This record gives sequence, C-alpha cells and structure tokens, in this order.
Amino acid sequence: MELRQPKPRKNKNWVPVIMFKNEIEVKEFDNIQEVFRYIRPFVSYSNRKIYDDIIHAGVWNFEKWYFNGDVYEFRTYEERRLRHLEEERQRKAEKVTK
Repeated sequence: MELRQPKPRKNKNWVPVIMFKNEIEVKEFDNIQEVFRYIRPFVSYSNRKIYDDIIHAGVWNFEKWYFNGDVYEFRTYEERRLRHLEEERQRKAEKVTK
C-alpha cells in the first residue's frame, strides 16, 4: 500500500512529516522538530539516536522503525525528500574536493 505524503508548506525549509504505525496514519506534523517532541516521551534513546536513526532515516531513506512490536514509517513530500538528498550529495562532494 502506498503511504500518503503531506502537502508542501509555504516555508520551503520546513519538512512536513506524516507518521504511520502499521501502515495506519497516526499524525501529521509541520516539521521534524514536532516529530521529535512527539516521540521523545516514549523512548529512552539519546536525542541524536532519535533524530538520526529514527526520524531522519525514516523521512529521507524510508527506513522503518520497529518499536514494541509495531512498525513505524515516516513520509514527507517527494520533492522535499529529493531536494534534501541532492543537498546531502553536494555537501559530501564538497568535502571530498577540499
């Protein structure tokens, strides 16, 4: 089943995110910070692990998060995801050339 994507926001730097639990939509967030604030009380992971291993991996790379027997997925709109991946590629290329 194809998971729904959020609509782009007026502020192009914000990354709207929809959180799914077992392929059922849980909540739509205006940005990644709101996702973090929603997840933080439920887990004992470090802040960095929540951001990097759960939220960013889910939003940018479609990696699933398995927690307490449930499968969580995160989605943003495809144009924003592709823009982020291109920015990451350019940052890595700049590091290599320096």
